[in-house]
Amino acid sequence: MDYNYLHTFLKNKNVNLKYLAILVLGILFMVASSWFVRSGKDSVEEKERPFQVVQEESKKDMLQRELEDILEQLEGIEKVSVLINFQYMTSYEYALNKDSTGRKTQEDDGAGGTRTIEELITRDNYVILRDAAGVEKPLLLQENQPVIKGVLIVANGVEYPTRKEQIVRALVSLLQIPPHRITVLPGGK
Repeated sequence: MDYNYLHTFLKNKNVNLKYLAILVLGILFMVASSWFVRSGKDSVEEKERPFQVVQEESKKDMLQRELEDILEQLEGIEKVSVLINFQYMTSYEYALNKDSTGRKTQEDDGAGGTRTIEELITRDNYVILRDAAGVEKPLLLQENQPVIKGVLIVANGVEYPTRKEQIVRALVSLLQIPPHRITVLPGGK
């Protein structure tokens, strides 16, 4: 880098002030435009999403709290903590309007060669329904419920096998999962 050029450039105050003013204005324009574009982009993204999925974590937390409350009602069981591990959470399948367009072009050149071009364009759009209020929602075909992979229970009072068995039977009945996917451990005092 040529430091002499930089040194003479910095000594020239008239040119320096002009470039400094242009630089400051440019930075101000970039900051202001990015602020306006970002707020507009958020609203566009919200409009592009045709539906909102309910928070799965809140459902999971609610189920865990309900199980804790129920299990603490058992005689001799207290300070219950429940952890549920899901294989997958709720999934939704929506109706799609599939549109496929294909085109095949074959070209012959003068030397006897042949070139074939195949083009396939596929578009998937949600089937949208409008209710009486004018609200648009995609057509829901199927809602797949979450699958529980395992449950861990930590509680005081489960040192006795009969109490452990009560908890396991209750969870098998409530959650419809096999007993080998349920672990019950004693908690710290």
